[in-house]
Amino acid sequence: MKEYIWTFVFQIINIVILFWFLKRLLFKPIKGFLDKRTQNIEAKMEELKKRESEIEEKRRLSSEELEKVRQQVKAIMEQAEHTAQQRIREAQQQAQREAEAMLEQAKRQIEQERQQAIEAFKAQTAELVVELASKVLQSHITPEQNKAMIQEFLEKVET
Repeated sequence: MKEYIWTFVFQIINIVILFWFLKRLLFKPIKGFLDKRTQNIEAKMEELKKRESEIEEKRRLSSEELEKVRQQVKAIMEQAEHTAQQRIREAQQQAQREAEAMLEQAKRQIEQERQQAIEAFKAQTAELVVELASKVLQSHITPEQNKAMIQEFLEKVET
């Protein structure tokens, strides 16, 4: 049993030496490696959070810019529509003025042609009166002939 005790003691000493040796040579480098890896992961997590916040900020700014562009496009479209409506009104007014001018010119032309027709009618009437008067003077006519000549005169005037 004495042997077992000494064996037990040596085994405990060997375990302590092994533990110290592993701690010194293996655990410290592994712990250092794990600490460095933890720090590296934490640094990368911080960098990711920072980049994520930058991306979110850029997304917010781009959304704001997009909204501004939409507002500008809307304003431009409204201005273009307003300008188009104004040009349409101007074109309608111009067409109205031209139509009125054409109507006025047509009225003047009709009046001029009417005056010419009246002048021609007067000239024709004068010729017929002269012709009738010359017939009356050339011959002595009876009242029936006078009525017939007046009727003939009126028929000629109507045509």
